[in-house]
This record gives sequence, C-alpha cells and structure tokens, in this order.
Amino acid sequence: MTVLDPTVDQGTRRLSEMVAEIMDLETRISALGARDRAWSIDRPTSAESASRAARLLIERALRAVDDAPAGTPQAGALIGLSGRLHRLVDDLADLERHLGQRRVAQTIQTLRRLYRVSSASELLETVCVLAVESLGFSRAALFRGRAGQWEHWVSHGYRPGTAPERPDVDRPGTSSATIVLDGQALGLLTADRRLRGGGGDAPALSAFAVGVGHTVALITANERLRLQREHLRRFAVDSAAAAAVPADQPLEFSRAGHEPDEPPASTGCSDVGALTLRQRQIMDLVVQGGSNASIARELGLTEGTIKSHVKNILRCLRARNRTEAIGIYLAYDGPDER
Repeated sequence: MTVLDPTVDQGTRRLSEMVAEIMDLETRISALGARDRAWSIDRPTSAESASRAARLLIERALRAVDDAPAGTPQAGALIGLSGRLHRLVDDLADLERHLGQRRVAQTIQTLRRLYRVSSASELLETVCVLAVESLGFSRAALFRGRAGQWEHWVSHGYRPGTAPERPDVDRPGTSSATIVLDGQALGLLTADRRLRGGGGDAPALSAFAVGVGHTVALITANERLRLQREHLRRFAVDSAAAAAVPADQPLEFSRAGHEPDEPPASTGCSDVGALTLRQRQIMDLVVQGGSNASIARELGLTEGTIKSHVKNILRCLRARNRTEAIGIYLAYDGPDER
C-alpha cells in the first residue's frame, strides 16, 4: 500500500483540531446568550464547511454583542471569542491552500504510477484502488454508461454489499469527475472521505480523471501500434524480400530517397530532468488538461509566453504533441526537484 504524504496526514490532524476548537467556541458562545436555533451548526467535515461554521458563529457572537448591555463582561467575552474565530478562518484558508498544492503534486505522482499499467482494462480496474491508497480518499467508485444512465463498474473501500449501483454526486463530501476518451465519456469516478485534509479533493480527483483519460488513450494507441508492427512483420516474413532480413532486426520505414522528417519521440525519460522549474509547473497543468489560456491565467503569464514554453518542452522531450509529452512526463521516474 502506498504511504500517503505525511503533510496531508498532518493537515488532517490540524483540521480535526480546528473543528474541535470551533465546536468548543460554539458551546461557549451559546453559554453567553447566543442560543438562536436558527443559527445552529453541524460538526464540520472539511476545511470549507469549517470556515462556513466559523463565519456563522462570528455572526451569532456579534448579534449577541448587540443585544448585551455595552461594556459588560458578557459583551467583552463575545468580542474576544469572535476574534478567535476570525483567526481560525484565516488559518483554515492557509491550510486549504497549502494542502491543495500538495494534493496536486500527489496526483502527479499517482498518475506516473498509473502510466506503468500495461493494458486499458487493468488501468480502469486499478483506478479506484489508486484513488483510495494514493490520493487519500476513504472510498471510490467507477461507473460506466449503459442505456443512457450510469451503472456500477468497479469500486474500492466500501464494505461488502454497500457499493452504490448509481452515483450519488450530491452526497455531502463526495467529489466526482468524468473520464473522457476521444471526446466521449468513458466513465464517472466518484470518491469521498470521512474527514478531508484541508480541501483540494475535487481538483485532485478532476486532475486524476484527466490523467486517466490521457493514459487510456496512450495505452490504446501503443497497443494498436504493436498490432500494426506485428502485422507488418508477418507480411515481411511471408514475402520473398524478407529472406535477407534477420528476424530480430527492427523494421524501419521512410519515404524513398528521404530521411525521416524528425527523430522519433524519446522512449527514455532522461530529458524530463532537463526541464526548468517553470516548465515543470506548466507540464503539471498540461497533465491536468489545462489549455494555454487557462495555464497563463493560473501562472500570471501571457498566453504567448505559455505557447513558447510548450514548444520548448516538446522540443526538450522530443515529443510530437501534448499527448506524447504527457506520456513521457508521466513515465519519468527521476528526482522531483521542485
């Protein structure tokens, strides 16, 4: 089983501590007179819901201050508690932002594991296991389209007999993402956890689903190429011209009188290590399905700058297009110097 990023585990513990503090402050604010049932809160299960709960408690405390006699100990205590809640809101925002960045990096590493799977069917059977064991979800389910609706395909993390037959994307704490192949929906992936470690679940699952779609396309293309090469070799063996060609010599083709227009894409991954920090940031976003325009907005650069970076990345990786570059990038198993 993959060991999860300890930073994410620490974030989950910190979130649990913040939730406990919020519930304690709710009790203390209620004891000071702010007991309006319309402003009651449920125990938060994520950084986002914890932030909402803290803001709601701030409103309760300030309303109670307005109702309390000015200058009384009760009013002073409520103001002090609202100050603590304001600090918690800021801390929760920092935690969610930091762990969101860690989740993206974790997703990239998971996609690199996924790229090593040898067949599309094996990959799809592994998706839910990786979502749980590598991305930190409590459970995950993959659904496929049949007769105009989604039906259960594979799942992981559910107790026997409890896996859903249909996706419940509106369930609190559930994230969902569509796996797309050649512009068509291949499957719907859903995942949730009991207590989320500071946020980033939905972006992480979406990036993972995009990577799964790219990887299925690459595996399918490689399998087609393997079959075509096998057919060509059999044809050569059956022809009289093949008599002088050693059986173990790879076949090479080019237009008559011409050298190939460009060298084949690198099957190794050494060139990935030559990418700059900025180019790695751009490739991380390309893997997640980002366009030049969206990447430019994310990094605060112009679209022309991103286009130039992408061209340099393709040249460095010796890739003919983005899909090929993604395959080379995900296959890289060297040090991550970010």
